[in-house]
Amino acid sequence: MRIDSISLTWFRGAADPIALDCGLKSIVVYGQNGAGKSSFVDAVEYAVNDGKIAHLAHEYSGTKQEKAVPNTHTPQDRSTGFSIKFKDGADFSVTIAPSGTPAKTGSVDLAAWDYRRTVLRQDEIARFIHSSKGTKYSDLLPLLGLGELEIAAENLRQLAKAIEQQSKLREKRGAAGEIARKRKQFFGDDSDDDIEAKTTALHKKYCPTSATTETLPSATR
Repeated sequence: MRIDSISLTWFRGAADPIALDCGLKSIVVYGQNGAGKSSFVDAVEYAVNDGKIAHLAHEYSGTKQEKAVPNTHTPQDRSTGFSIKFKDGADFSVTIAPSGTPAKTGSVDLAAWDYRRTVLRQDEIARFIHSSKGTKYSDLLPLLGLGELEIAAENLRQLAKAIEQQSKLREKRGAAGEIARKRKQFFGDDSDDDIEAKTTALHKKYCPTSATTETLPSATR
C-alpha cells in the first residue's frame, strides 16, 4: 500500500494545513533547519508507533511527549492533527486534543505496520553506513520484510551457545589441544601408522610375555 499524500494541521512544525504530495516515485524535501521538513515523517511515525516519536524521547520522556506534538503557536480555536491518503483511496486521520489524547479515524490500521519498514531517518542511515557487516544485515532484513529470518538466526545462535555450554565443548577442545601438543612433543610429525609401529615395538620389547597386540581399527585411531 503506497502513500499518496500527507496533510498536517498544527502538527509539530506545521501551522495552517499543508500537504506533501507523495505521488511520485522519488521525493526530495528541502528547506532551512526548523522549517518543518521532518514533521511529515513525524506524523507517519506517530501513526505507526502508537503515538510515540523516537527522536523526542530524550527531551519529552514518558507521557510528557504529547507536549512536543502540537505546534506551540496553535490558536485556541484550532486543533492539531494529520491525515494520510493512500493510492487505493483509503485514508487514516488523527485529531489530537490539547490533553494529548488522539482520536483516530479511517479505513487503515497503521499501528499494524512495521515501523522499521516504514520510517527511515537521517541518523539511522548514518548509523547503517558506519555499522559492521552483521549489523547491516540485521537492519536490512526488516526493511525487506524478512525480520523473521533475523529472529530465526538469533534463535540458532542461542541454541548453539546452549549446546556448547551443556556439552562442555570448550573444555573438550582444550583437552584435545593438550593431547595434540603432547603428541607433537613425543612423536613430532610421525603419522598414525608410524606411532602405532613404534608403540608395538616398545610393547614387544618391554612386555614380551603379555598378550599380543593387534592393529587398531582406523575408526579408533
